[in-house]
Amino acid sequence: MGCGAVDEGLLKDWFEAARSGDIEFLNRYSSRCQTQVDMRDSAPEYGVYTGFSAIHYAIVCDQFEAVQELIDAEYFCRLPYDCLIVAPSIGPRAQFVLREGMNIQHLSFLVGNPKISEYILNYTHKSGHNLVGIPDSQGMFSVSVLFFIQTNDLVIRHLHSDLMEEEIQLDYTGSKPSPSHLHMSGLFGRYKLVEHLLDYIKSGVATTQFVERIYSLALKTHKYQTILDACKIPMDKKRCGTSHAERQRCLEAMEKLVAKALEYFEDNGLEQDLVENYKYVTVMTDEDKLLLMKGPKGTKRPGLGLNGSLSNSSMNLGVTSLSDSNPFMNESKSNLDVANNNDSGTLSNRGSSSHRGSMLKISQKINDNEEIE
Repeated sequence: MGCGAVDEGLLKDWFEAARSGDIEFLNRYSSRCQTQVDMRDSAPEYGVYTGFSAIHYAIVCDQFEAVQELIDAEYFCRLPYDCLIVAPSIGPRAQFVLREGMNIQHLSFLVGNPKISEYILNYTHKSGHNLVGIPDSQGMFSVSVLFFIQTNDLVIRHLHSDLMEEEIQLDYTGSKPSPSHLHMSGLFGRYKLVEHLLDYIKSGVATTQFVERIYSLALKTHKYQTILDACKIPMDKKRCGTSHAERQRCLEAMEKLVAKALEYFEDNGLEQDLVENYKYVTVMTDEDKLLLMKGPKGTKRPGLGLNGSLSNSSMNLGVTSLSDSNPFMNESKSNLDVANNNDSGTLSNRGSSSHRGSMLKISQKINDNEEIE
């Protein structure tokens, strides 16, 4: 909990006020309750989530004014524990592990409320505070979320804000052997995002650094799989939220992006190792890939310029129950998790509450077998 003991009954009302948007209550008790962490046992049927602060409840319940009221005090509140939620922004039946250390920018993108996510970005600019470059416990930056959620252009456009471009740069320069952001876009069939990137690059507004970073991501391979390979991996529509036709549209957009990347780097004499590695992987047989994947840890893979084991991705998506047959999901349980059971201390959404917000209300419709709007 935060500093100082606070009556449990008052805290219960405090978190409920954040869920319901009771600004008068939040203002009255802010000095006593701000930054407190909900330590009650998870009870999704009552809208209770272990580890949430008031601002987390306000975000997932689309309470914009409550976010405004709480942000000065709770801007830096990060989740102290892993937390499992239903995430309809990924797919109707997808579950997502909010990892320890996840910040409010992560959460706002995942919920997909453009007004709240833009407000938090603008607050960062104006306040001088900065969540940029602060990943969760598994190394995922907030910008990563934009590449695999299913959302509208108002949220996607945050991708090329100055702050998110900075995070793309920070994430790319990291040494972790993980799928690129575009691998995940391909895996989930997020054609809107890829088409948005193509249009943005074509517009001439994008900076050279941003264009080159996106092109570099387009040619990055993971476990000898390209972003085009990721588009072809079978996925359950109920969990990834995209149809076969939408995934095919994503593949076509990815093919254009890869072609532009290869042309750009070859014409400008840039990223020659990356280009060669990409071309090498595209002509490898499945048998060759399996043989290399089974190589000893620390062995340099011929022709790929990669070293060390690629078996444990640091790309923390925490998406559960999506697909059992792809190289990006079959990772260690702490990263890409395909387990159907819930770990001790994680959450699942089963019930209903009057103030659970869009993310949680949609999950209730799913469990009642109602059609998603």
